[in-house]
Amino acid sequence: MLKSSDACVCPSNINRLFHSLLQNRKVTLMTTQGRATKDQKQGCPQGSFCGPARWNLVANEIPNQVWPDNVHIQAFADDFALVIKADRNKSLVEDTQIAITQFISWCSENELAISAEKANYILFSKIVRSPKITWNGCKNKYS
Repeated sequence: MLKSSDACVCPSNINRLFHSLLQNRKVTLMTTQGRATKDQKQGCPQGSFCGPARWNLVANEIPNQVWPDNVHIQAFADDFALVIKADRNKSLVEDTQIAITQFISWCSENELAISAEKANYILFSKIVRSPKITWNGCKNKYS
């Protein structure tokens, strides 16, 4: 978020606010053994007033990546959809795996964790058998 905030055309006071909100954050939890405290380095509090704006700073980067001509990415709140058009089943699988690899790389660069078990795909085709699409080695669910 800080990298994106620094790169955008944003008033310096807003940029300083974002930086200060992300520094020296700690999470404290009372346990049966007493108070447990840990540094918080990712995310923002659920329901925070500036959370969506900070997320948008990061999420707005992905559509600007260079994608193959037959790949389109769409952001929905905290979800993304990859739309891939292919004429043959084999190229669909190959093109999808390339797009997923690029998306995973972008997520890694931005320290974002993706829940592979929640990922799924929809096939709009006359193909009878759905192709095998994987995400980091895990087979995606066909919806």
